[in-house]
This record gives sequence, structure tokens and C-alpha cells, in this order.
Amino acid sequence: MIIHNCQQRSEEWGRLRCGRFTGSDFCTFMGKGETRNKALWEKAVERITGKSEKKPIINEHIQRGIELEDTARTYYEMETGNTVIQVGFIEMDEYTGSSPDGLVGDDGIIEIKCPSSAVFLRHLIRDDIEKQYYIQIQFNLMVSGRKWCDFVRYNENFDLYIKRVYVDEECQKEIRKALKDCISEIEEIIKIYKERGKNDNAGRCS
Repeated sequence: MIIHNCQQRSEEWGRLRCGRFTGSDFCTFMGKGETRNKALWEKAVERITGKSEKKPIINEHIQRGIELEDTARTYYEMETGNTVIQVGFIEMDEYTGSSPDGLVGDDGIIEIKCPSSAVFLRHLIRDDIEKQYYIQIQFNLMVSGRKWCDFVRYNENFDLYIKRVYVDEECQKEIRKALKDCISEIEEIIKIYKERGKNDNAGRCS
């Protein structure tokens, strides 16, 4: 495991993510169907070319999260007394990495979401975590080797929501299986591509 202390969303951060599976979108690869297959081909292209053709999607919800994440982190530190260490990217291996919103002590991480008031209230009442975020949490715990994640929801109209999530061995087992399957498929694509003489250096992002 290698921790890269780069700025998230920077050029270096983008290079580190290129061709790697990360927690933020791994829910896509846990299922079957065209969405998963399309994402897998895009990942294979990144491995072969060392470039990502995906343009960053910055809608109003993502922009809100970017703008409020630091505020949410500060409120979390004030409420819990924990110190959060920010990191850029955690590299597990050449195919896998993650960008948690912070490391807490020796055993924890945090994941911050800043939803709209209606979304915040709905999940506050349900006291639940959306599936894609739960998979993201377990993926980040797997990559970081840590034991728990404080899932933080921040909205300026409500009290801070904190829910501690521990390692889910069964979920991580499913993640590892899906990851193994995806890597196997990509390596087969690269193998066939190289056999056709297109690029002897294919198979690694630079």
C-alpha cells in the first residue's frame, strides 16, 4: 500500500486513478449488464493508452459536495474530537486504489456526503446508507486496511449525521471477487490487443 499526498482532482491524482478501480464507482462493476460492460471497456482503454477519455462530471450536486466537504470535515472534528488527516490517493496495487475523504487515527477513515435537504432528511429518517456508498466505504476500508469508517452527512439545515460502519467481510469478499473478474477480463483484452501487434507496451498506465 502506498499513500500519495497529492491534491484530489489534480492532474497527478487523475494519473494515479487512470486504469485503476476505485471505490467511488465500483458499485458499477458489482453487477452485470451493459453499464458494467461499458465501464469495463473504458477501463481497458485507460490501461492500454494511459489516458482517460471520461470527462469530469460536475453537476450541481457534485459541486455542492466539493464546496462543502471541508466544512463538513471541520464540523466532524469539532463534534468527535478526532483529527482527520487528508490524503490524495491510496494505491493498493496496479489495478486498485481509493481516495477516502480522510484518515482517522490508526484504524479509521471518513466518507463525507453533502446532500440536499430533502435527500438528507429522507436518509436521516430511514437511518440508512445508499448501496453505492456502502460499497464505496467497504472498498475504501479494503484498500486502506482500516477497521471502520465514519460515514458523515452534512447539510447546513440539520445537525451533522455520523454513522460508524465496520468492515463487512461478506461484502468485501464480493468486492474482491468482482475485482478479480474485472481484472481477468481486462488482462484478456490487453493480451488479445498485444497479440495483434498494436502496442507492445500496452498494459500499464504511465
